[in-house]
Amino acid sequence: AACLARYAPVLIGLLAEALREPALHSRSLGAVKKRLFGELRLEEDDMKSVAKVAWTRLVYPPSHPHYEPTVAERKEHLRLLQKGELTAFHLAYFGVGSCILAVAGDVDGKMLEREVVKHFSGWRRIPASQTILLQPKARIMPRAMRILSVREKASVDMFLGSSLTLTKRSPDYYPLLVGLSVLGARGVTGRLFQIVREKLGLTYGIYALPGGFEEELKGYWYISATFAPALFASGLAATKRELSRFLKGGPTAREIADQKHIISSHFLLSLASSRGAALVVRLLAEERAEQVDLDLFLRRIESVTFQQVRASLQHLRN
Repeated sequence: AACLARYAPVLIGLLAEALREPALHSRSLGAVKKRLFGELRLEEDDMKSVAKVAWTRLVYPPSHPHYEPTVAERKEHLRLLQKGELTAFHLAYFGVGSCILAVAGDVDGKMLEREVVKHFSGWRRIPASQTILLQPKARIMPRAMRILSVREKASVDMFLGSSLTLTKRSPDYYPLLVGLSVLGARGVTGRLFQIVREKLGLTYGIYALPGGFEEELKGYWYISATFAPALFASGLAATKRELSRFLKGGPTAREIADQKHIISSHFLLSLASSRGAALVVRLLAEERAEQVDLDLFLRRIESVTFQQVRASLQHLRN
């Protein structure tokens, strides 16, 4: 939510009311379900989303937080959802200890603390253990491929990757973040984009990214690319070839320095608006640090060394 600074006390009060006493009326639930059904219909036509769902189901067992239900399964769950289930979920998971409030902008800290205490004191406390997601091991299986054929689609979306044994707290997390950026940063600077798209002309776009590192969860890495159907086989072969070259030869010192600068610059740009700054504060608070330090991310990226990045690439060789 956003408002003028002078209305911050009013906004805090409205947020508290919405969080503590949500209006879970049957009529409003029907309207929300109708809107969500519309969003799911749009998602059915998004082949990148369909490919990612299929990929998570190859890599993770159904009990894992990263395992994603299909659109058809989510539609059925939504159809069966009742008001009583929402009420029970709210009682079990919404309260002091399960929510993070992040505020950024021209606000007075003492006023903010006073309003938070005023509106949230006495709210039920949720044990931290109740909000921790169980994390069974990823599947241990040979290399696998699944192809989903969808008629009348003008392109092919691909996901290639694997689970990781790292969390955000792992020493190799930030070196691997830099290494993946060298391989396939968003934009035009990644090796895969420069070779598979710019040099070979085989793809519309190709990127290598981390994912799934929420809270204490172990994440994953993946390459995402979009091809014309006639170029899919050549594009997949080129992608695998360049990945193999990258893992064998590793990034150069110049590539690492350039990507460290790009990552830091993107982070600073994210702080340009109060909304972006609040999001960063919330993400840092999720790491359960005693004090939120906006410069901590920059220092971590800056401290990454050439040797650390090269060593971290072992996690991509599964």
